[in-house]
Amino acid sequence: ASPLFTRRARTTSGRTYTRKKLTWILSPLTIALLGSIGVRAQTPLEDIGFSPATPPPDPDMVIVREKAYGAGGIDLTQYGIGTGPVDHVQSIYFRFFVDNNASQHKSALGRVLFPPEITILGIITDGQDLGGANDDGLWTGTDLIFGIGADPDAYSEEERGFESGGNNDEFVCVPSPQSLVFGLHVSNGVDDFRVIIDYGDSFPDGLTFDVGAYDLPVFGGVVPNLGFLVGDDANPSVPGSGNFGEAGSLLGIPLTTVTSPLIGCDFPLSPENSVYVLRDTSTTTWIDGFDAHLRIPGPGLFSLTSGPDGRLYAIGAGNGYGVIDVHNGVVNETLISDLGGSNVDLTGLPGSRDLYFARDTTGATMVDRFDVDTLTFLQSFPVPAAQVGTPVGITDGADGLLYVVGSTTGLVSVDPVTGAVSNIGLSPPSGINVDITGRAGASMLYILRDTSGDSKIDAYDFAATSAIGAPAGLTNGPDDRLYMIGKGEGSSPAGLAIFDADTGLELESNICMDLLGSNADIAYTIPGPQGFYCTSKMSSAGCTAKIGFSGEPSATSPFPFEITATEVINNKNGVLFYGYAPSNLPFLGGYLCVEQPIRHFGIHNSGGDPPPNNCSGSFSVDFNAFIQSGKDPALLPCISIYCQWWYRDKFDPTGHTVGLSDALEFEIGI
Repeated sequence: ASPLFTRRARTTSGRTYTRKKLTWILSPLTIALLGSIGVRAQTPLEDIGFSPATPPPDPDMVIVREKAYGAGGIDLTQYGIGTGPVDHVQSIYFRFFVDNNASQHKSALGRVLFPPEITILGIITDGQDLGGANDDGLWTGTDLIFGIGADPDAYSEEERGFESGGNNDEFVCVPSPQSLVFGLHVSNGVDDFRVIIDYGDSFPDGLTFDVGAYDLPVFGGVVPNLGFLVGDDANPSVPGSGNFGEAGSLLGIPLTTVTSPLIGCDFPLSPENSVYVLRDTSTTTWIDGFDAHLRIPGPGLFSLTSGPDGRLYAIGAGNGYGVIDVHNGVVNETLISDLGGSNVDLTGLPGSRDLYFARDTTGATMVDRFDVDTLTFLQSFPVPAAQVGTPVGITDGADGLLYVVGSTTGLVSVDPVTGAVSNIGLSPPSGINVDITGRAGASMLYILRDTSGDSKIDAYDFAATSAIGAPAGLTNGPDDRLYMIGKGEGSSPAGLAIFDADTGLELESNICMDLLGSNADIAYTIPGPQGFYCTSKMSSAGCTAKIGFSGEPSATSPFPFEITATEVINNKNGVLFYGYAPSNLPFLGGYLCVEQPIRHFGIHNSGGDPPPNNCSGSFSVDFNAFIQSGKDPALLPCISIYCQWWYRDKFDPTGHTVGLSDALEFEIGI
């Protein structure tokens, strides 16, 4: 039966290329004789060689800074890149190799980030375009244009590019002009690709790039590998080259500078910052993740939405039922009572242990209340067929009611306690409705509609995109944006589009989630309390300041990581103190939550209501901006940070005139 997701219980446009041996954007082109090759520039670093094999049982990702071309340019149109000669370009070559050993199935998953001065022109993954799919030891394809070293046999290998057939979940995707994400798994031959980068009108000094692995529990059926080799590790004479061991990331791989890269940690899987796509194949139901902050897909995280306890719930059209803990990967599957008809969708309610199913039957739509602890149905509420027709989605609203939408007939609300139905109407002006979602703390509902042209989000005609031909699902995401997923059937790729939930502006669209099979739905889990510790001090206004956060701590991300405090006395100055170890010692009438030495930055005012004192104040700082300012060189990836808010409290009952929040622990990501 087709799998279905729950909605969650509420509490630059990147161009991409097509997977599986396709040159970025365009279909593979036959290799013609090369025309004149432009004048090569020597400003960017070029490796003198590279490790042709990283043998099992522990292969590493090989990174090679290949030839660069300056003002004379190079014509790459036969490889689907550009419309004529392009100048000031270079190839960065990536190779994942397991020594032609079919018994050693390995995988690698990660992200590459270039500086703003550089633009990704294209990616080449077709084996013939790279240099031939045979181990012939000849300079052909783009090996001839960009290859380094004197021996073409270093590049030659069977089955270059992406593997064909079998599990088609490999990908290379470009979510922004300066970043790409990749997922490779290989058991024979080699997986490799070239990234063609454009420096602009010259080769600016001081440029580097970063690469990091993504910490997924499994990809391609195996645990992904760590480790990077840059250039020739046996002769590391070029700055930045060498064997960096089992590094999770390399920061600052030099391009037009001679600095050495720093070894960092891998990107952690962050369930609270991910949306999840339910995907149906001919044999298996998969749940794929998409990290909303890092813009990295996580195909096949679980084999089998969000529910009342922060887990994912999946149902089949009949009586199949699955529960997935996104933190530890535990999957439980069982059969539940088959009430007849066909399950369409499900949702949760904040603070409730129950799920609500939308079920299509002859003559009526049923809303079934389901207890996740006892696995039993408690109640069933009928909705007349004339009001909904064929149901396609159910969600909870900010008013505590359930909302069911039909494909062509309209929208109704259902009281989850009494079952009372209110007909709202709102039949689609064209096309058919596909799904519905709400938004935490907002009264707006969003309906996904499929038309003969664009896919639309109605609130009403709120947003539209041409990037998705056949929409499958819609959800509010961890960053309070709307996420739309396409089915990925036939010739229409499974596009992922992201919208501003206030304006309807399409922020991004890509085909990173275009994987084997067809997508059925998309969901978001409830964020859980993580990283909080220590005890807040009672203020003279009778409140205890609560530390909080939003976003993801990162040394490179353009998105903010806000550290906040609420229930603070109004119009008071405060400071965020931080350190590198926790504490929990009595201090100034409360508790000191950060171990010495303690650091801080800036003085902030809590704002809030005019006097007299109350608890309407709050603080907020963007810690990512501070990390990336370089004012504290010790703020590096993989470092754990412990922080606490201090503020003035003139009438502090303990006599110390200081207010203290509880504390937050987090690790700086790449």
